[in-house]
Amino acid sequence: MKFAASIIRSLQADVQAELRDIERAVVSGTREAGQNLRTELRRQVASAGLGQRLANSWRDKHYPNQNLDAATLVYTKAPQIIRAFDDGAVIRRRRRRFLAIPTENAPRKGTDGKRISPSTFPEHRFGPLGFVPRQSGPSLLVVDGLRASARHHRRH
Repeated sequence: MKFAASIIRSLQADVQAELRDIERAVVSGTREAGQNLRTELRRQVASAGLGQRLANSWRDKHYPNQNLDAATLVYTKAPQIIRAFDDGAVIRRRRRRFLAIPTENAPRKGTDGKRISPSTFPEHRFGPLGFVPRQSGPSLLVVDGLRASARHHRRH
């Protein structure tokens, strides 16, 4: 009888040790899966040309709870922007005549030192904005004869 009891105790200890190994594997597996998903989402957003700041808005939070219930939550800090691109939402102007979409070569700040807009565009430095009507697609506001600087092309 004593021999049988020691086998059972040994078997129970072995099962407990195996269960702890499985729990550690579940915790590390969910953490790694969450990190890989976050990295892949960041890569997709950046490769779609939506910018590194929007790509870096993806986060992951790991919950290494007890037993086999570990979890990882992957989320974005900019859900409205991501949802708009995911759904293919139409972006419309608000209370103004034009929707200004600056390119990488456009200045970041206007004459007032704040975010650029057509009314605060530094014409003294870049020249006047010209209106270009198009039959298909939206009309454009452009600066004639402006060349892209090499500084902007090195950032890619």
